[in-house]
Amino acid sequence: MKKLMITATLTAFFYANYAQTTEQKQPHNSHAIVNQEEGYYIFMFSRPQKQYEVLGSIEKEGIVWSGKPKEMFKTILNRTKKKYPKADGIIFKGVAMDQAEAIKFRE
Repeated sequence: MKKLMITATLTAFFYANYAQTTEQKQPHNSHAIVNQEEGYYIFMFSRPQKQYEVLGSIEKEGIVWSGKPKEMFKTILNRTKKKYPKADGIIFKGVAMDQAEAIKFRE
């Protein structure tokens, strides 16, 4: 009888522990895998959960040939490379893709 109680207690303990760890592994609806472009994490309509500091702003200045999103994206990416080479990521500020922030993750 004592052996049965110990076995039942241990089984309940391991099951409760297993259920808790599998719940923690389930991603939340807001979790995502962030794409990288040329080594920078790209955030659009989102921001990282990890602590970060803003290194500075990047803006589209002057004339752009077509103004298409791909061209705007490349312009911001190239300006980030030149102005903030140690940046870890770029947070785009809006759908126009003409403003962004260069960020560095905190250790």
